[in-house]
Amino acid sequence: MSQVPEPWNILTKHGLMKERLGDLMTDALRAQILKLLGYRTEVIEFIGGEHTPRNIMIRAVLTGAKADPKEVETYKKMLSDWQIDPALASRLNVLS
Repeated sequence: MSQVPEPWNILTKHGLMKERLGDLMTDALRAQILKLLGYRTEVIEFIGGEHTPRNIMIRAVLTGAKADPKEVETYKKMLSDWQIDPALASRLNVLS
């Protein structure tokens, strides 16, 4: 997270918060990538937070649905605003 758009930089001033925000963004992007590829996604907690801070599971079922243009634009905007290029998107040829 080298480039943080305003006003989100307030969440990245402290290492712990930056790490957790990075984890959430990564999982959110993974779920969105799957959705754009035609999966129905559900993000769930699989272990109580007292055991591990990284307790998110993405459950996905292939439906073959076409990507909603609004969802595509939202995804592109997030990548642009944060200046990120997820490796998963590159490997799966999302939006290429």
